[in-house]
Amino acid sequence: MNWDALGAIGEMVGALAVVITLVYLSLQVRQNTKSIEQSRKVELGRAYQERTSRRHSISQTMLMAPGMTEILVKLEQAGFPEDLASIETLTAVEKRKMQSLAAMQLLGAENAAYQSELDLLDDGLAMHNEQFARRMMPAWRALGIVPEDYPYFQDDNEGSA
Repeated sequence: MNWDALGAIGEMVGALAVVITLVYLSLQVRQNTKSIEQSRKVELGRAYQERTSRRHSISQTMLMAPGMTEILVKLEQAGFPEDLASIETLTAVEKRKMQSLAAMQLLGAENAAYQSELDLLDDGLAMHNEQFARRMMPAWRALGIVPEDYPYFQDDNEGSA
């Protein structure tokens, strides 16, 4: 056997090794992509479960807190959350309870917005969350939960999240 023949065999073995390596890497990339997608689904499930638990906790707090249902009915009958003067119908204790509820709502909205930024929240839920937060922002401000220069959930002419 001469050197040319050995060189040709070496090139064929090298080319075969490259093809095998590319096939192997292709399979690894495919497997990694599937693994990433599965992890994403798990995180989406966790995010949804956390959101559900938080909503349950807020609802339970509202049901268990003495007088909370009455406060909400009183506010709604006075035009809350659109009519901010409705807050003035509350006693100091009632207002403090509403501030606590509003703080929980705001934290939930911020959490959902962050999950949305990470693409861990369904687009429909993210839009619903943002609409809710934008609707409630004036009331949260009036309750003293957020400062005037709070940068998130503003109307389009005031800034945006």
